[in-house]
Amino acid sequence: MKRYFFPTLILLFGLSGCLKKDDSPLRDLVTDPVSTYLGTDTLSRTGDLYMGLQLGETPESLYPVLQSLQKTASVGYVNVVGNSFTRLTDLEKRIPLYQSLDIEQSNGISVQLYFSERSISTMYLSTGKALIQWPESAAKSQAIAIGDAVDGLYAKVLTLSSGNSFRRFNLFTKDLTTGYDPSMSDSPQWYFAFSPSFGKTTLVHLNFSGRKLSSITVSKYERGG
Repeated sequence: MKRYFFPTLILLFGLSGCLKKDDSPLRDLVTDPVSTYLGTDTLSRTGDLYMGLQLGETPESLYPVLQSLQKTASVGYVNVVGNSFTRLTDLEKRIPLYQSLDIEQSNGISVQLYFSERSISTMYLSTGKALIQWPESAAKSQAIAIGDAVDGLYAKVLTLSSGNSFRRFNLFTKDLTTGYDPSMSDSPQWYFAFSPSFGKTTLVHLNFSGRKLSSITVSKYERGG
């Protein structure tokens, strides 16, 4: 089983995720031992509305609504399920639009990079090992390292691809301060979390069918004292 480490999401609502190799991060959620699951509601009728998100709308029309939640609900990002690419060239303009990049190698081990303030803030292998740079044995001038600017990341990955075999590239965590990525329209599900009040967390899944929002599931958790 492949592990994904999402420090920002874990800090936000005390949840951790575990997934199979072909699943999105945090798709199957396990609550923190001190968190209590309160229940889930589902909206599935065309026209139903939740936080300004209306069933039947397209992903592109919903994105500005999510961006508005940055101010009203402190939602800073949305996770995009299945946003994977096999061609490195597809990433050139996309990487700066996201808060993370997962590079899956041919041996099945991924390198997981997380961004903050336009630079790489943390790095992990999917085995759970924290990294300062990758590849670990590479010269600093050639390696991807903590502190590297996100804008220069594509060039480094492109250089490393000549000596490494990469299976696919995953862009899961969409930065809502940046513009819409058309590839998001192909995703079957987006999800995000927010805290409506102290000690409480709401996890929202937006489910798509035929490139239209078909249902919304809202799960609520409460953190114990």
